[in-house]
Amino acid sequence: MIEEFVEIEDTKHAGFAAAMEIYADAFPANTRFEVDLLRERIDKRLSCLYLGYLEDEVVFMALLWPLKNTEFILLDYIATKKNYRGQGIGTAFMNQINQMLSVINLC
Repeated sequence: MIEEFVEIEDTKHAGFAAAMEIYADAFPANTRFEVDLLRERIDKRLSCLYLGYLEDEVVFMALLWPLKNTEFILLDYIATKKNYRGQGIGTAFMNQINQMLSVINLC
């Protein structure tokens, strides 16, 4: 099972490239934002990028967008690496996020 989910606050982090590979593989081009736009949003803390690790490999990514001046957070994109799908990784992330939201400000 997944080892941990971590928020990446800097797109220079090694996991960012792996997350973008999962993102590109999981979503059709016409439904994706440009990587440069995502990089800018994450670096400016307008969006939050979470990665899931299994044996030091990034196998999951989620992009969350806290809506300004509201208490709402949009789960913009969520994806698991193709050969790890169907193992409950997305469910585990949702459970962790629900726990986090009950005690802290997400981003």
